[in-house]
Parts: sequence; structure tokens; C-alpha cells
Amino acid sequence: MPYIKEHERSNIDAAFFREMNSGRHDWSFVAATMTPGQLNYLFTRFIVRYFNYSPNYQRIDEILGTLDAVAKEFYRRVAVPYEEKKLEENGDVY
Repeated sequence: MPYIKEHERSNIDAAFFREMNSGRHDWSFVAATMTPGQLNYLFTRFIVRYFNYSPNYQRIDEILGTLDAVAKEFYRRVAVPYEEKKLEENGDVY
């Protein structure tokens, strides 16, 4: 878990739960200023809460597999198109 300042944790927690309860789920105001450490904190808090509903080894394994799938999906849907666009704009490195 990233060790961010307590007031940052409180702000992120409040924003997360406010959005989850509001039904809007508009994270643009949070995401625009969130640091990678704060994003890590948010993901970790959510995953730990998810784990705590059924704390066992199978749940750990499921979470790790899901995180791996999320990373691959993010790479496929976001990183690859971004890199292809930059390749087209700037040319290949070799």
C-alpha cells in the first residue's frame, strides 16, 4: 500500500464513496489531479475491501488473476492505440 498522507487518504476515500453512492460515477474531478501513488492507494483500498468479504486463498488467487487481466486489457485497449498513434506522428525509432 502506498504510504500517502492521511489527509490525502481521507479525501480519496470520501470522493470514492461519495461517487459510489451517488450513482453518477464521474471521476473526472478526482482523476485529473490524482498522482500514481494516490491511484495505487485507491485500487489497494478497493481490492482489500473486496478480499475481506471472503478472505481465503482462492480469493487472493482470483484477485491476482483479475489484476493481471485488467493490466493486459488496459494495455490492449489504451496503451497499444496510444503507442500506434505516437508511432504514426513521430516515426519509428529504427
